[in-house]
Amino acid sequence: AAAGNGDIAAFTAINNTSVPVTATITVTPTANSCPGIPKTFTITVNPTPGLTQPNDQVLCTGDATTAVNFTGPVSNSSYNWTNNNTLIGLAASGTGNIPSFTTTNNSNVPLIATVTVSVNANGCSIPSKVFTITVNPMPAVTQPSNYIYCNGAPTSAIVFATAVSGSTFNWTNDNVYIGLGASGTGT
Repeated sequence: AAAGNGDIAAFTAINNTSVPVTATITVTPTANSCPGIPKTFTITVNPTPGLTQPNDQVLCTGDATTAVNFTGPVSNSSYNWTNNNTLIGLAASGTGNIPSFTTTNNSNVPLIATVTVSVNANGCSIPSKVFTITVNPMPAVTQPSNYIYCNGAPTSAIVFATAVSGSTFNWTNDNVYIGLGASGTGT
């Protein structure tokens, strides 16, 4: 309130702006109808920091990520982040923005890193935000054997293999005169 008598009761601090708001309180004691010397103090209410939700990213191993630039309404906010899967090529933790980096995945399955970001401004914080960076593995076809056939002889099927499940195969042939089309998919 703008004025009152007695002690100031506990209240919920409010600041709906993006900058600290300060109120100057003047206290004047009175006893036996005699006013005392006024004293002043301030109450500063810092704004609640914010954080725009970072986007999830899905990439292939060896791709460059999109830089993650943390933003919010309160200037001079500090951002701290942790990463639960360093196998993707990102450190376990850091402060500030996450620059673009080249992803890694040396396994046969997608690697998912969960990045948790906390924000602090003037000692105030909000619940952390979470986003993921998924790095898919690079499939590698098992080297097929070379084949030799006689004219008119039937061939056997050539089955392609890789350790990465869900892989598809596209192939091309530079000489259709052997009886095989110029391109195809699968076996």
